[in-house]
Amino acid sequence: MSDRPKLLYIDDEPENLVGFKVSFSKDYEVFTAESASQGMKILETEEIALALVDFKMPKEDGISFIERIKDQFEDVVFIVISGYADLDAVIKAINMNCLKNFIQKPWNYNEMRIVLKNAVESYQIRKENKRLLELLMENNKKLQESMEREMKLNELKSVFLRNFSHEIRTPLNAIVGFASIARDEANQDHVKTLIDHCIQNSYDLLKMLESIIMASAITTEQVQITTEEFSPAGIINDILEARSAKYLNNSSVKFSASVNEKLTIVNDKDKIVTALELIIDNAFKFTHKGYVKVSAEESSTGEEIVFKVEDSGIGISHEMQEIIFKPFRQCDESFGRQYGGNGLGLFISRSLIELLGGKITCESEPGKGTTFIFSVKKFIAPGF
Repeated sequence: MSDRPKLLYIDDEPENLVGFKVSFSKDYEVFTAESASQGMKILETEEIALALVDFKMPKEDGISFIERIKDQFEDVVFIVISGYADLDAVIKAINMNCLKNFIQKPWNYNEMRIVLKNAVESYQIRKENKRLLELLMENNKKLQESMEREMKLNELKSVFLRNFSHEIRTPLNAIVGFASIARDEANQDHVKTLIDHCIQNSYDLLKMLESIIMASAITTEQVQITTEEFSPAGIINDILEARSAKYLNNSSVKFSASVNEKLTIVNDKDKIVTALELIIDNAFKFTHKGYVKVSAEESSTGEEIVFKVEDSGIGISHEMQEIIFKPFRQCDESFGRQYGGNGLGLFISRSLIELLGGKITCESEPGKGTTFIFSVKKFIAPGF
């Protein structure tokens, strides 16, 4: 099968057809027809790139013929050839968008060769553009279908997370509740101690569950932002008050906070509280003696609030300071056994902070403590 472009020449003068075919058969696969009806049959059976049509033909002139069939063969490039200097015909041919050119007989071989080359290139460009458009539309359809499937999957994940959270929390709350009743009624100290361990481990399991659910919500982009006005000093005090029994009673680690009581912020309070809680918990976990300091202040531009959590703990090597923000990663795999935790805290913290348009950095050296600094916008509009 020839891969040469296919040309059709329709002319009621056989000698013109023969001359054209002899002249251009080397470069093109040339089809000829002595009437519009013959030409129509060739157009219907062959992939014609260019059709040259004589203007003066019996029954129907070339321009009328092209105008009648142009919508049926929208990719074909049409050229009208005429031996008459008919100005009206020239104007009509030029005004027809389907026509590439108007050639007057007798045509010059070199000029015709250039015209044919340009016309075929125009056809090939037209076909390629059409192919690319169809490919684009097909890809857009696939993308739309993929997005719809992803939305359905995310919806299913959301439902699963809600059900999973409910189904696990319910028995855990029952365990804690019944264990608390049992502790109140226990008469022996060692029994109370065992029950306390049961209650504490239940809370630890609940905390781990909440971390896994939050991490899953983050990775599936199901976290929504809600804004309210609140005080950084207020949330820091609430965090420490809730953890006073666990942290502040430890006399070997001193806690201090430095926050302007009048400072306020309009942002997602719950997410900032969650991020700050996890960072503070991390500081106390890895600090055996010394201090944990928390501060919050306006940035130099006044557009952000900068939170800082500084400790005198074991520190983090420089090469591990990026790894600790990845899910399920800790500075050392042995830390999980020694200090507990699932390696999700700092991943959740950074994800929530970045979700709010902020950023977090870590400054640390082994044995010299660690400072986490994160900033969030002082004001974000609803629907941010």
